[in-house]
Amino acid sequence: MDTSVRPGTISVEIGADGETPLRLEWALDAMGAMGGRSSPFALPAPWRAEHGLQLDEARLRVVSAAFEDGMALGLAGLRPPGATGHDAERLSATLFRPGADPIVILEALVSTQFDAEGSVSRLGIEVYETEDSAPLRIAADVGESQTREADGIRNEAVAMEFRVEGFTGSGLHEFLTRV
Repeated sequence: MDTSVRPGTISVEIGADGETPLRLEWALDAMGAMGGRSSPFALPAPWRAEHGLQLDEARLRVVSAAFEDGMALGLAGLRPPGATGHDAERLSATLFRPGADPIVILEALVSTQFDAEGSVSRLGIEVYETEDSAPLRIAADVGESQTREADGIRNEAVAMEFRVEGFTGSGLHEFLTRV
């Protein structure tokens, strides 16, 4: 995995063995501006796909979170066509802490709670920095959700309020699929 980043950014690469990976990059200043976001599309997304977004039939999950202590998390999950559970989703995450280099997460686990209409209502994330580290547990509750379609991509986005280690934060949870 290429862990090089431009200053002021964090990034992840995601894909199966033998596939060209999808590389997403988050601008830390854009992540910091997510606080107080009234709706998911009130500001431009804090991330971009390096070579454009090529989803084919897969579903992409993108989580962008920024916390009041300056920590930020960028997480991406790619679920292949026909997959029905979390276990098939390939996850990649990077964590930023002020004053340190970004950390490519060894393992990330995501638990998503859905409401009766099938919309995201709560999110739980565990990230493991090393094999021996205790998990960093992150929780998020839903805010306003919106869906839009552009350039053949459907984006179901939810503004979320995050919590970690006694700090609060703001961010987005997005599901992107080809239409």
